[in-house]
This record gives sequence, C-alpha cells and structure tokens, in this order.
Amino acid sequence: MVGSGKGGVGKSTVALNLAFALNRRAPGRVGLLDADLHGPNISRMLGITHDTWTHAWTMARPGPPKMIQPTVARGLKVVSAGTFLGEDQAMGMDGTTLRLFIRHLALDVEWGDLDFLVIDLPPGAAETDRALAEALVITGAIVVVTPQELAHLDARKAIAMFRRLQVPIIGALENMSWIACPACGERVALFPPVPTARSIWNDVKCLASLPLIPALASVRSDATTDLEADALFDDLAARLSAAR
Repeated sequence: MVGSGKGGVGKSTVALNLAFALNRRAPGRVGLLDADLHGPNISRMLGITHDTWTHAWTMARPGPPKMIQPTVARGLKVVSAGTFLGEDQAMGMDGTTLRLFIRHLALDVEWGDLDFLVIDLPPGAAETDRALAEALVITGAIVVVTPQELAHLDARKAIAMFRRLQVPIIGALENMSWIACPACGERVALFPPVPTARSIWNDVKCLASLPLIPALASVRSDATTDLEADALFDDLAARLSAAR
C-alpha cells in the first residue's frame, strides 16, 4: 500500500514510479491498483482510455461479477477506478457500495502470477483502506509526505490508521524535499523545516527523500524519467524485494 494523510503530496507519482522500479526487477509480474475512487489519476498518467458506459453496464449485470482484465501499460498490469468513470464524473457511493466496489477492483481481476501488487490509496480515506486490508493480505505500507508541518500532522493519522488495521509500516518517503537551483545546481529547500516534535521521523523510518523533479510530475504516458529518481526507486525496490 502507498498512502498519505493528505492529497497533493505526490502519492500517485510515488506509487507509479515504485511499480516501474519493481517491474524492472520482475518484468510482467507487477500489478498496480489505483484504489483512489475520488481522484483516480493512474490511468491518466499512463494514458489509458476507458468506456464508462460499458464498465457501468458490466458492474450492474446480475449473477457473479465479471472478471476484470487489467490493462498492460508500459509493462505494468493496471486496474484503475478511473477507467470506470468519465474524466469529469464523480464517484458517488455509500459506504456499503464503496466496500463492494473496492473488493471487486482488488479480487475480481485476472492478475495472473504477480510478485508485487502496488496499491495507490486515496488520501486519508480509512473506509477504502479497511476494505482492502480485510480483502487482501497486505505485506506493508509506505507513507508519502512532504516537508510541511501539516503534511506530517496528517501523515501521523495515516500511520495510526495502518497500525489499527495491523498493516506493517515499511517506512515513509519524503517527496518534494528540495529543488536544484537552475543557475548553480545547489539544493534549495522548498519549505521551512518541520519542528522535531511534530515530525513523523520520530516514529517511522525515512526510506528516501526525493527532490521536486518536473519529469516525475508529467502526466504524459511517454514522459521521460529522471535518472536520479530512477536510482532512488530502484534502491527502494531492491530493499522491498529482499524483504519479501
């Protein structure tokens, strides 16, 4: 699971690039589930198109759920809530329907043989996280945070939630930690430092600190990657593989 306490911290970007890194180690054996029902971005980031009415009709059919065929995009097997919606369509569900739908996205999929399934969670949505934790055996969670006091405050809530669900926390990844000065190349902090007493680093391991990299923020499916970021994600993927 890749989660966060708040939106806008780059959670989906981290989940996608981690899945890419894992797929470089195990080609064709990595799945990516976009479980953010209210803001599914993975399909857009990969350039995956959809047919909303076909999916809606399939979901409404009586009888056993029809198995979902994942879309293969850049080597990843991808299932996204975004493929069930139009780009401007909101996902309006009550709690019971949401739990059923998220179980459908996770379980009624012909994933094939996977070494890893990376799940992009919605920010701060405990209902989705609980439904997935009940449906699947989760081996670990990574929390994404930015170096802002409010982001750390909300991340602490996400950490507490994972612990209530008995999901092991692998650690946290700090995104947008700094930016390289275009003139001199020096590192420039984007935000004031988080007070030690309010920081999540008192409680969880820092897995990596990522700079703000424009290439990672691109939503184009053919976007070039950043070699330094690739190296960081490859290192993280190696550690996850060793601990599996």
